[in-house]
This record gives sequence, C-alpha cells and structure tokens, in this order.
Amino acid sequence: MMTAQLELGFDGNPACGGVRRRQQRLLRAQWWFDRMRQVVDRAFEWETTPGRPEQTWLPGAVRQPLGERGTNGMPSEARRRR
Repeated sequence: MMTAQLELGFDGNPACGGVRRRQQRLLRAQWWFDRMRQVVDRAFEWETTPGRPEQTWLPGAVRQPLGERGTNGMPSEARRRR
C-alpha cells in the first residue's frame, strides 16, 4: 500500500496551453470584427428606384368576379366542364 502522494507533471508546460489558446482566439475574433467594421464603413448607399407596378396572370388560375358565379358558388366555367 502506498502512503505517499503521487505527482503528475506536464514537463514545465502550462496546463494544456489553455490561456494561450484563449488569447489567440480572442485576437482572431478581434481581427475579424475589426475587418467587418471596415467593410461596413466602406459600404456606400445604393439609390433605390421604385419598381414599376406590374400585374401578372398566373397560368391555370380560374377566377372570375363574384357576380359571374353560379348558385352553388362555383364559377360558371367550372360548372360547364363537369
């Protein structure tokens, strides 16, 4: 039975280099956000032009005004096709 305490070491290296790795990560993040700020500062405003109003017809759409519907609520064309 052992009565002495065992000691493990990392050959003089700090524990897994966590502090250094964290500092490097922070420096990379700082560089990235500085770069993104530069991109935003250099961006310029686009002049927007109003779009033309456009009415399109969807192929296959069968829709008629309410006045032209039959008594059962179906368009008269659809009734004829049945």
